[in-house]
Amino acid sequence: IVEMEKHILDGLQWRTHGPTALTFVEHFMSLLPCSVDDSVAAAIMEQARYQTELAVCDYDLVQKKPSEIGLAAILNAMESLDGVSMPLNTRKCFVSMIEEYCDGMRCESVSNIRECLEMLLTSAVGASIERVMEGRVFEFSKGQMSSGSSGEEEWRGIRSDNGEESSPVCVSRH
Repeated sequence: IVEMEKHILDGLQWRTHGPTALTFVEHFMSLLPCSVDDSVAAAIMEQARYQTELAVCDYDLVQKKPSEIGLAAILNAMESLDGVSMPLNTRKCFVSMIEEYCDGMRCESVSNIRECLEMLLTSAVGASIERVMEGRVFEFSKGQMSSGSSGEEEWRGIRSDNGEESSPVCVSRH
């Protein structure tokens, strides 16, 4: 039995419980400049968290490094902010911090992951709205991404008629 366990662990390269994409999101968020407002940081974190949850539903993304998925989710969340909430120079500072402290990590290298996450997010929101249109009783709310007047909104989730949050819709490429 011990010999078989060693064989299995060698096959897994001893990666039995590696860090998740959300773990990397949390670590990367600690590199945000102090000038970023707490409410903006919270909005980025929430949107990035949701994208990392959606990522487990796509086979192509399951094969990617969790650090790359985490970075792509944060970059997508930051892109949805207006220039007042997160100025361009602040974004550049954050990207340079990531590239400096995360040896070998380049923001350009996650562009295909960012696109895939955007498609998953669009599909999940679309599927949720379709359920509402079919007559199921769901309530979803939208809230301001920032204290600015940009009108940009973030997805807050779906609540069923009993008030519990639903899990994201399972989406995959066929």
